[in-house]
Amino acid sequence: MFGAMLSDLKRMLSNHKIFFQEGVSLAEKTWIRRGGIVKYWIVPTSVEKLVVLVKYLYVNKLFFELVGHTSNIYFLNNYNPDIVISTRKINCFFDNDDVLICDCGVSMKILSKYCIEHGYRGFEGLIDLPGTVAAAVYNNSGCFKCSVSDLLIKVDFLDKNGDLIELNSRQMKFTHRSSCFKTKEMEGVILRVYLKKIKSDSVKLARIAADNRQYRKMYQESPKQNLGSTFATIPFKKNPLLFVSVLTKICVVFKVDKKRKWVLIKYILLFIYGKLELSRYISDYSLNRFVWIDEQADEKFWLYKLFIERISNSPQLEIEIKKIN
Repeated sequence: MFGAMLSDLKRMLSNHKIFFQEGVSLAEKTWIRRGGIVKYWIVPTSVEKLVVLVKYLYVNKLFFELVGHTSNIYFLNNYNPDIVISTRKINCFFDNDDVLICDCGVSMKILSKYCIEHGYRGFEGLIDLPGTVAAAVYNNSGCFKCSVSDLLIKVDFLDKNGDLIELNSRQMKFTHRSSCFKTKEMEGVILRVYLKKIKSDSVKLARIAADNRQYRKMYQESPKQNLGSTFATIPFKKNPLLFVSVLTKICVVFKVDKKRKWVLIKYILLFIYGKLELSRYISDYSLNRFVWIDEQADEKFWLYKLFIERISNSPQLEIEIKKIN
C-alpha cells in the first residue's frame, strides 16, 4: 500500500513538473554532510508548486521533512526518511512600497546584503546569517542586536489541514530562539514572510555590518562543519558558573583576549569533568558550538550533550535532531 502511494506521488510530481530525485544520500545535501538515504528528495521552484505538493502529502497522510539550507539541522546517519522537501529554489523576494515580501527559501545572507545596500535598518546584524528567511522565523534567529522577530509583519502559512492563513508576529509567540512553529503549537509550512522596511543611512549600516562580519571572523567558528549554537543558552550550574566568573575576572586583569579566555575555560572544565577527549570537537570560541570534524564526531556529539547537561541547568537544544522515532 505504502509503495503504491509513493508511486502515485512520483506521477503527481511529474505531472506538475516538480523536480525530484530518488534514493538520494542526505550526506550530499546537508550542511554538515550527515544523514541516511531519502527515498524522494523534492525541490519545488515556486510557492504555488510547494502548496500543491504539501496539500497532496497532507491529504494522503504522507510524512515529510521540510528543509532549507539545513544549517540548523542534524540528520543522523541511520535516519532514512521517505520524503524531504527542499525550499532552496523558492527564493524570490519583492521590494514593495513599505514591505519586503519574501518566498520561504530566500537566503538570509542575500536578503541582508540587499537591505543594507538599500539602507533598510535591522539587517546589519544578520549579514552572514546562514539559512532561509522562513527558517529564521521558525527559529526566531538573531545576532548583533538584530532579530527577525523585530522585523516581522506577518507570514503566509499552510496549516496541516491544508488551509491557507495569515499569522501576524504576535500570533507566533516568539521566545528566545523559538516560536509557535518550533514548539509544534502550529504545524504546517511557512510559505511567505513579510518584513518591515525601516529606512536608515546605508553607509552607516554598511560600516556596522562590516564590523559585525569582522567580529564573526575573529571570535566565531567558520560556518563549515557546525550548526551554529547547539543550545539556545547554557545556563551554568552554581559551581561551573563560579569557576567561569572567577576565570573571567582573572582574564580581565591579565588582559587575556576573548578567544584565549574561552579556550582556557573549555580545557579546564573538560579536565575537571573528565572529558578532555571532546576538546577537538568543541569550538575554541564558545562551549555552545560543536564541530563535526571527522567520522567520530557523531559518537562524540552525544558525549558533548551529556557534558553540557552536567554543567548547566536544563539547557534547551537550538538545533533540531532528525532521527528514527
